Amino acid sequence: MLKLALLGTLGMLCLTGAATAATCPAYTYTLTNGTTADASQVMGNFNSIRSCANTILAPLVSPSFTGNVGIGTTNPTEQLQLTGNALLPAGSSDTAGNLFFAGDTTTGVNGLRLFSSDATGGGFLDVKASSTSNGIIFRADTTNGSTERMRITAGGNVGIGVPAPADLLDASPGVIRANGFRTRQGQGGTVDGHTFNIDWTGAAAVLWIDTVNVGTISLTSDRRLKQQIEPVTAGLAEVMQLNPVTFRWRNVGIFRDDGVRHEGFIADEVQTVIPSAVNNKKNEVNSKGQPVYQTLNPSEIIPVLTKAIQEQQTEIESLKVQLAAFKASNSRKQ
Repeated sequence: MLKLALLGTLGMLCLTGAATAATCPAYTYTLTNGTTADASQVMGNFNSIRSCANTILAPLVSPSFTGNVGIGTTNPTEQLQLTGNALLPAGSSDTAGNLFFAGDTTTGVNGLRLFSSDATGGGFLDVKASSTSNGIIFRADTTNGSTERMRITAGGNVGIGVPAPADLLDASPGVIRANGFRTRQGQGGTVDGHTFNIDWTGAAAVLWIDTVNVGTISLTSDRRLKQQIEPVTAGLAEVMQLNPVTFRWRNVGIFRDDGVRHEGFIADEVQTVIPSAVNNKKNEVNSKGQPVYQTLNPSEIIPVLTKAIQEQQTEIESLKVQLAAFKASNSRKQ
């Protein structure tokens, strides 16, 4: 049974096919007031009424259409064709305001399919329920919209380009772009509330926590990637200008005082001696007035320390030769 509740004015309802409008035929006998009708005439007219009710009026009360139904169109080409919008008012109980589908999107699979297509491409939205690997499936491409792009499984996993995602988010191929990633202590620990990013500068990987550059993770050192290779000139003299200190961290931003005295350097002091070992400028701030902290690249200090040791060793070897000569000279005098 098809029931239509019409509020206000129904702009257009068109029915095509077997269900058509009709009227009852005239009575077999014309009876007027003051005349006498025999039983056969009365029964003849009654049978006409009964025949009309059974063959013409009953289908209009409980219609069974074999054609197309159009709302807002006079020429429907599908079993149900709607031109315009459909509004499902919110309900407070039962299933009022909901739209339920039990269609067949593929053989043997119940669900819903929404499809859109034009000259530039198409897309599908499928809702399936045949297994936990199904769920909500998004398809789109520049042809007929049959290429799957994303899937949310009934188990809650999201796959982007992956029809059977094995994890909460599974994407392949391609790149995921984000402002940052939140981490936790181990796999089951508490999320710390900070985001991290790793930026490739072209030579090193730099770790960022929130908006703070906390330093270089690693440095590529393959000979095949280097040019204009020359000996280090900075050495013992530069090392003697460095000012090693001990310190404790302040409670500033993401940094916390862990109660431990650490050994290290002050970045702006190192920058005056080995500029390549320090990132950013002293007391630098960004456009929002937030501090841009200086960081050290220890890999830039190591070659200078190595050169200083080599210079010291050269001097030690020279002193050894001088000491040996001095001992030999004293031995001959005795």
